[in-house]
Amino acid sequence: MVWSLETAVFLAARAVEAICAVTVYLFLIVRVLPDLLLSPSIGGLAEGDRGIRRYVYENGRAILYEPSASDRIYMKRYLLSVHGGTAHGEKKYMQCQFDERVEEVSYEATALDSRGRRIATACASEKLSAERNGISRPLLLPARTAYAKVSVRAVNGEKLAPSVPSSRARIFSAVTALGLCALMLLLRSILVSVAERLFGYADPASVIGVLFTALTSLAAGVLLARLIWNLRVAR
Repeated sequence: MVWSLETAVFLAARAVEAICAVTVYLFLIVRVLPDLLLSPSIGGLAEGDRGIRRYVYENGRAILYEPSASDRIYMKRYLLSVHGGTAHGEKKYMQCQFDERVEEVSYEATALDSRGRRIATACASEKLSAERNGISRPLLLPARTAYAKVSVRAVNGEKLAPSVPSSRARIFSAVTALGLCALMLLLRSILVSVAERLFGYADPASVIGVLFTALTSLAAGVLLARLIWNLRVAR
């Protein structure tokens, strides 16, 4: 079969359109939306975290925090301390005190600036000793850190699901399903237009076909959202 230049350009344009649509969708649901909707809430002083005591030392200062309810099961409190006399020479550390049941822990510390913006995220894993009363080793944070949020990721070798509000999980599932539905309807229209261009094919059951595509893609989108959530928890 020999195609005219016009037909070749048409097919190339439809192929580019399909590839771009699939690429954008995958990028959004795999990279962008999970970070926006499936990450633990860290706005400003993290929700539920509160300073309960302030300390002033000869060469520094510190604030003792009580963690949010979800992390309080395994972590009693954490300390954000500043050492050094000047802002340029300051070093900031975090130490956590974990429950007596915790023998081995992995946790994530998110450093926030004075406006509540994320600066950096540090991960730590260690075995705790009874001699240290469940207190972790000091974790160095950026000098610009004003607050910090600690999230326990694993305890005694067992991974924990991130603490994410159910409303955000539902939004992610809905956006993933609706996005997949829109993508599949777009791909279907591209295939129909290509078939019509090459073979003179016209979809005789377009309404039924569209409904079938929409319903199956919505169901597949919900399953895809759940898969992404499970993979994120298992990281």
